[in-house]
Amino acid sequence: MILGKKSVIYLQIGEILMFEGYTVREAAGCFWIVHVEQSDDVYEAPVSVNETAARAFVLLKECGSVDAAAEVMASEYGVDKAVIEEDINSFISGMNTR
Repeated sequence: MILGKKSVIYLQIGEILMFEGYTVREAAGCFWIVHVEQSDDVYEAPVSVNETAARAFVLLKECGSVDAAAEVMASEYGVDKAVIEEDINSFISGMNTR
């Protein structure tokens, strides 16, 4: 088995984001982004995230854009949408540097 260090993959087409083969799992109060379509040859470790990042990830998959996900989260958390957008973009950048 080869241990791989691969970042979360997303396709961006205009404003549309699609996270392929990844999902969020919760276990023992912890949240993990897990690559569910990896092969037996390469192991990609789950990424531990906080509850807010897990929610952002789920909304990015469901809504398909930072703008739409930020709008939902701004409503849910009572925070300015621009602040949420900045946080989501930072989260995406951070995930792609892992």
